[in-house]
Amino acid sequence: MNIPQAVEKFIDESPVSLVAQKGGPMSLSEIQQFYDREISPLVKDKKFGKLCLAGLMFAQDYIWEGHEIVQDYPDLEASWWHAYMHRMEGDYGNSAYWYRRVGTPSAYTDFFELVKELPLDTKVSPIQEETSWDPFEFNGYIKNHKNISEESLRKVHTLELKYIFSLCFQKAS
Repeated sequence: MNIPQAVEKFIDESPVSLVAQKGGPMSLSEIQQFYDREISPLVKDKKFGKLCLAGLMFAQDYIWEGHEIVQDYPDLEASWWHAYMHRMEGDYGNSAYWYRRVGTPSAYTDFFELVKELPLDTKVSPIQEETSWDPFEFNGYIKNHKNISEESLRKVHTLELKYIFSLCFQKAS
């Protein structure tokens, strides 16, 4: 994944909740300032730059503010953010709708290879034994997270955020 080190740190220090609360420890203006300082100078394609900003908002649990951005674009990456956001909202049916719109991009193959490298709890590790990434199955894991290792789910959930961000950042820069 190609993510600037400052962004990797930003995401690692963010709540990246399985089910969003209503904003994280940073304010929206702090997120915007971070974007303006660390990402905006590298952006050549403003649309994908905005999708990067949405990713930062999702990392800090500002799902509705990020949703306002992603809903304006028909791109695969925006649909993937949309699916991710609705899962964070707890609306698994709407999330599934958006994952269906994403389809089965080749990016899932690369993402799944990264998922297989994660150290996961035995209740979550069966997803690594599949033949391909199944976002619908992972939605089910998140939906039932009370009975599953939240730490392992968060590893995959955060990796997905970083991966989508990297796709957007690559196109933005």
